[in-house]
Amino acid sequence: MKMIIVTIAILALLVACAPAQTAEPADVPSKPTTPAPSQADGEETDDEPAPVDVAPAEPVREMDADTKQRLTTALSPGGVKLALSHTSVKMKIGESKVIGVGLRGTVLPDDEYQVNYSLRRAYDKSTSPIVGADTNNVLIWIEKNGINPWSNTFGPVTLKNKETKTYPFLITVKPTFTGGAPTQIGTYVFNFKAFNQKDWQFINYDYAETELTVIVEA
Repeated sequence: MKMIIVTIAILALLVACAPAQTAEPADVPSKPTTPAPSQADGEETDDEPAPVDVAPAEPVREMDADTKQRLTTALSPGGVKLALSHTSVKMKIGESKVIGVGLRGTVLPDDEYQVNYSLRRAYDKSTSPIVGADTNNVLIWIEKNGINPWSNTFGPVTLKNKETKTYPFLITVKPTFTGGAPTQIGTYVFNFKAFNQKDWQFINYDYAETELTVIVEA
C-alpha cells in the first residue's frame, strides 16, 4: 500500500514539473511587398517639378483714371494748350509707365497740330552729361499709341476751338540705348513741342511747349 502511494506521488510530481506545451501559431500568409521602381542611371531623384518659363507681363498702354483727370484739369479753359499728365517721374531700368499727352485747340474754326519731342539733356548725379544719351539713342523709350516708335513726331491732330484730345505715351526705360551702350542712372529731360501746321508761316506756328523729366534710379 505504501508502495502504491509513493508511486502515485512520484507520477504527480513528474506531471507538475513537465514543461507546458504551447500551441503553435497558425500559418498567417505574409503581405506581399511592392518592389520599389527601378531608377535609370543618371535620373533625377528629387520630386520637384521642372521650372516653367513664364513670359513677362505686357505693360499697360492705356491711361488710368488719375492720368485722365490730370489732363482734364490741365486742359480746362484758361489752362495750357499742350499738357502732360506728369512732368516728372521716377523709374527704374526696365520699368514702364503711361504718360498722358493732351492738346487744346484755340483757333477758329479748326486747325491741325503736330507734336515733336526730343531729349533736351541728360546728366548723372554729379550733373555731368551722360555719354551716349541723345534723341536718336533714346527714341525707343517712348512708344506712341499707334505711331511709329522710331519717329519723334506725333500728329497731325485736328482740333476745333476749345476742343481737347488726349493720347497715351508709354515710357519704358530700356536697359540699353539704341546704339547698345548701357542705360546710365541719372536724369533725362525730354522736350515736347506742339506746332500749328496750317499756320506755319505766322506767329502761331510755335503753338506750345513743355517738358518731361525722367529720373532713372538704381
